[in-house]
Amino acid sequence: MRNDNNLITVSIITGRYPENLGRALRSLRQAVESTLLEVYVIDNKAGFDVKEVVQRNYPSANIIKNAKPQGFGANHNQILKTATSPIIRSGLRCGSAKYILLLNDDIELGSKTIDLMYAFMEQHPDVGLSGSALYEGFWSAPPQTAGGLSVRTPLSPALKTLISSLVRLMGYYRLIRKLIGHQSLAKRFVNEGASLNYISGVCMLIRREAIRKIGLFDETFYMYLEDVDFGARAIAAGWKCYQVPGAKVLHHGFSSSQPQTYRWIARSAMHYSNKHHNLLTRSITFFLAAVLRVASSLALIKHIAIEENSQVVKNILVMRLGGIGDVVMVTPVLRALKSRFPDARITILTEEPAAEVIRGAPYVDEILTFSELYTYRKKYLLSLPLYLTHEYQLIKLLLCRKYDVFISLHILYTWQNIIRPLVIGYLSRARIRIGLNTNGRGWFLNVRIPDQANQNKHIIERGLDVARSLGADISSHMPEVWITEQDRNYGHALFNKYFNSDNRLLIGIHPGANIWDCVRKSWPIEHYARLADILAEKYGAQVILTGAKSEIEMVRKMASLMKITPIILAGMTTVKQLSALIEKFHLFITNDTGPMHMGVAMKTPTIGIFGPSNWLALGTYPPETNFMMVRKDINCKLPCFNMKCVSRKCFEIITVEDVAKTVDTLINKVYGNKFTNT
Repeated sequence: MRNDNNLITVSIITGRYPENLGRALRSLRQAVESTLLEVYVIDNKAGFDVKEVVQRNYPSANIIKNAKPQGFGANHNQILKTATSPIIRSGLRCGSAKYILLLNDDIELGSKTIDLMYAFMEQHPDVGLSGSALYEGFWSAPPQTAGGLSVRTPLSPALKTLISSLVRLMGYYRLIRKLIGHQSLAKRFVNEGASLNYISGVCMLIRREAIRKIGLFDETFYMYLEDVDFGARAIAAGWKCYQVPGAKVLHHGFSSSQPQTYRWIARSAMHYSNKHHNLLTRSITFFLAAVLRVASSLALIKHIAIEENSQVVKNILVMRLGGIGDVVMVTPVLRALKSRFPDARITILTEEPAAEVIRGAPYVDEILTFSELYTYRKKYLLSLPLYLTHEYQLIKLLLCRKYDVFISLHILYTWQNIIRPLVIGYLSRARIRIGLNTNGRGWFLNVRIPDQANQNKHIIERGLDVARSLGADISSHMPEVWITEQDRNYGHALFNKYFNSDNRLLIGIHPGANIWDCVRKSWPIEHYARLADILAEKYGAQVILTGAKSEIEMVRKMASLMKITPIILAGMTTVKQLSALIEKFHLFITNDTGPMHMGVAMKTPTIGIFGPSNWLALGTYPPETNFMMVRKDINCKLPCFNMKCVSRKCFEIITVEDVAKTVDTLINKVYGNKFTNT
């Protein structure tokens, strides 16, 4: 039998994505054991089949349909109004519950969270509102507070929200929050049990008795600061706001920012200031709100003009600096762009060593190269005039042209990554500047693609997200390298000079990595030597060692550690000649480096050995590519960007036997028993 005293009415507003709603509804089951729930999903004109999602994930939930989209307060007020006038829907009396729980749809509730919140409210009758710790995007991230701490500051909530929004718009939100110690401050006060000024509307449990004294949400806000206003009114009515110890909610919505978001923030800040502050504070709020609206209007431009009038796009500049592998991974994006804009002139800006893999691509009309000062290694002072001359010529060339679209394919891990695409984007004079908005740092772009630095997504997928926003077909994810007939003939001639048996397994091993990060990103050559001997004995394989000119000594040292005699071709090929060789290999083994991605592009079965690299972003190729990676988890933060790390535990724990087993699996998958050594 249902006990209304042990009942919580849950109100969830739908957003734009069905997967969010489904995830939130599923999490309700793990968040409660003993408390009874009566769930209402408010269909805020979501644009998808809400009923189908509800039936699949929480069939007992009720659906309330809106005739038109409404704001946060107006939606939840439909349920809060039952505090004084209960309504009957689908045979359930949603006005009889003692508590009402308000939830966003872009959340996941932690284990027993609702039970903990219910028990806390029962034990503290003076608490009118309670909330849970909010985790930003990932459970591993430091938790946020459930609302505002009761700490006196000279800034009003409206001013803090406006300043925070301006900082976020410019991409410095995380940096400043880290500098001022927001996380440790919040954690300290919450642990001390301090009451809060308000509870976040992401997850707010309200005592029904309190609603009768506080009233409903102020619907003038539409979105943002209505929870702050509600908290202020609750405290004025004599109720307390608390964060419940142990209650946790994962919020996925912090990274989302639509063009209208900042307009809502500006409007809500002005309304809140009008209600709660004096003339001086209102004047400052109005000024900052105006600045925010102007800044967001300049930074956020809808790209509907491209979707409807693709013929106006005549000149596209794509920027991707980095190594050989970085450029190989953007080839699916170039293919998608050319398919979307067949008449447009596509120019790619990259670095000289990596430009080699893109030459001959049918999707690129021009290649511009960017020279890094560190390319000249230790000869900085001697090479500075040459470097400056090269950059001057590049700037002059960009200013002479008029690009319609600038596309940055850079992941903005740190503020340093912002500088180059920022400068090049503005020099291009493109009206549309589009790219990944990593952690909100893409403020210099006017079309931003949501992205997180620690997002578990392959770099190819993230690049194709940019192409998708332009309406391009992204069905093909396969990278490519274009080999000239001359390069292919050279590679084949070199191959035939040393190897002429069609019945023998040919294994290529590339033990190095890029010249700046070779030691840190390379599996020990002693392990490679033992692996080569094992494979030669087991399969009768011929081993060929490849590498750049700078890696010749390392390759020779590896060969000296081997029992068999390998063929050494290090330093004898260009990038494309190496690609032609890799095409002839039956199997290619290497570290996380450019040739690894070239192996995938040449459709050669490839094994990548990962240590400190971001294996989720670089090694998660689909099974049909015949790529397999070898890695092991350790008690260390990965990916690791510590250039001074000398422990190399992430590589040392990968044994020769681990890689040999992976080789066996891949050979059996691709070739069966063809190369069994008899």
